[in-house]
Amino acid sequence: MSSSRHSSSASTPSSSSTLAGSSAEEPAALVMLYLSLDKFMKHVADESIRIFMDLLMSIDLHMKRYNECARFILVFCKLLRSVVGLEDPLYRFCRGSIRDILEAVWIARCKKNVAKELLALNDAFMFVREDVVDVYLAS
Repeated sequence: MSSSRHSSSASTPSSSSTLAGSSAEEPAALVMLYLSLDKFMKHVADESIRIFMDLLMSIDLHMKRYNECARFILVFCKLLRSVVGLEDPLYRFCRGSIRDILEAVWIARCKKNVAKELLALNDAFMFVREDVVDVYLAS
């Protein structure tokens, strides 16, 4: 999974309104829809989450925006992991988004509040570790 999987030609939200006012309720609603037994509803939720991830990753992000996007993507990862498991394709897609952000920002770029940033990355490490294991097992 490379960063190119996040290339999107759709227009992106403005930087001032990207995630402002977002809460865990929106991802939870999409994940609940994804769990639907109705195949059409599940498909709509899957596509909506993927498009949203692509939009987040296609924004010309500055360091602060990566942090904000990573936190939002982590919400999806945590929710999906808890209800669909590690092998679910959508969970793996979201988990790969965290890896892509870490590759773009790289941990060494943490300059201010290093302890706070490392604590925030703690959640991401679980998903990155799973992604690394999957890549290793696939080779």
